[in-house]
Amino acid sequence: MSTFILLFATLLAATPVEPTARWQGMIKDVSLRKLAPEEGFLADAKSLETVWKVWRPEEEIPTVDFSKEIILVGVVPGPNRVGFQPSLDEKGDLKFVVLGTLVDGPGFGYLLLKVSREGVKTVNLKPLRARPADDGKDARVSASGTGKLAALEQKLVGAWIGHGPCVGNWVFQSDGTFHHADYGPGAGAFETGRWKIEWNELPPTLVLTGSPSKFYVVRLNDQHLNLRWIGDIDARVEEHERGTEKDDVSIRIRILDSAVSRFHGNTKYGAGKTFPPDLKTLVDIGILREESLLDLWGKEFKYDVSGKGNKRNQPHIWTETPDKKVIDNWSDSDK
Repeated sequence: MSTFILLFATLLAATPVEPTARWQGMIKDVSLRKLAPEEGFLADAKSLETVWKVWRPEEEIPTVDFSKEIILVGVVPGPNRVGFQPSLDEKGDLKFVVLGTLVDGPGFGYLLLKVSREGVKTVNLKPLRARPADDGKDARVSASGTGKLAALEQKLVGAWIGHGPCVGNWVFQSDGTFHHADYGPGAGAFETGRWKIEWNELPPTLVLTGSPSKFYVVRLNDQHLNLRWIGDIDARVEEHERGTEKDDVSIRIRILDSAVSRFHGNTKYGAGKTFPPDLKTLVDIGILREESLLDLWGKEFKYDVSGKGNKRNQPHIWTETPDKKVIDNWSDSDK
């Protein structure tokens, strides 16, 4: 017996649940269908706001008491009308099967039903819970929210430390440049370039030039940045936490250190025999961008090609913080 037949048979044995409100529509832009929750329901005000402001931007967001009510969401492809009848079984599972008309064409149709959550434990066997809360300033907001747009872009500025293999660490600067280090197999890759956020769809897209790459900004607040690479529909969400000023400078220094090693290992420059005489050489030959030569405070990083004072006989790269503390490319074991 197919899953559909099994579910439909179960619906016949359950108690119909009548909606207290319904909203239906059709949208031509099929990319906005991704706002439909995978679990088939909205269980908190923030989730409703995210969907409503994009699907029904001309209307006020309805009042919903999510402690007592839930919004069921059904979508079908094409310019079609949607219909479904929810039913509650004896185990507290609220079940429904989404049906629609069969008109060919672009876009999608949707139906939102407000129903009581009394006695409801799951929806189509999926746990009934709200989206985890952060600080109420998540990146998933209306593309028309121009006031929030600037604030969210500003939140991206600074250092971000990745969690998990191959994720890497980031520095985003307010001038629109970025540094990405410690990612990929072996965590030795780096890149620099320019960044911007596009709001033509939700979640917003982080666009990088110099890579080039695109990521969905799944989450962005004061402490968390979650990205998902657009190039692969099965790509994992890469999680990052806010870094410190020291992290910011250390990421930049690791990029410089990696660039020096790349020069050193290139047969064109005498592999294993010579290091770049200065950091600007790395910009002149295209290994680095010019903004990579500056620290967090806009000063040029210092460079000593002789590498005096370290055990590896490699160049010394460093800078000083405003309170005269040195941050460099040598660990204590190298000194």
